[in-house]
Amino acid sequence: MRFKTWPVAALGLGSLLILIFVSMIASSRKAEGIYTELDRLNTYHYQVDAKLRRLRSDVNLSGIFVRDYLLDVERERAPEYRQQLTVFRETFVAELVMTTSSGLFPIPTKVMLGWFWVTMTRS
Repeated sequence: MRFKTWPVAALGLGSLLILIFVSMIASSRKAEGIYTELDRLNTYHYQVDAKLRRLRSDVNLSGIFVRDYLLDVERERAPEYRQQLTVFRETFVAELVMTTSSGLFPIPTKVMLGWFWVTMTRS
């Protein structure tokens, strides 16, 4: 009687080991997928953060250009300041168009930045 229960117990333990092994493989694949998705999200977040920092820097730099233009007492250099601001605005708008075409920024951000440049370039 003892001999007949041993193969059943071995089969049960073997099937449990196979079940554990299969669940470990499935969990490993799922964890790998989760890590891949987290890496993709972190890369996306880093790109958005870098672009927003660059845009904020550009807005601050354009404010410095306008301040220099307004504080300069020599009006002979006014065309130079305007040219510098125009070139800077063109590169800024090109960067903004490139980033907004990818859908990184919401609509209010685009509208506010567009309004900023309209008010900055009025003469």
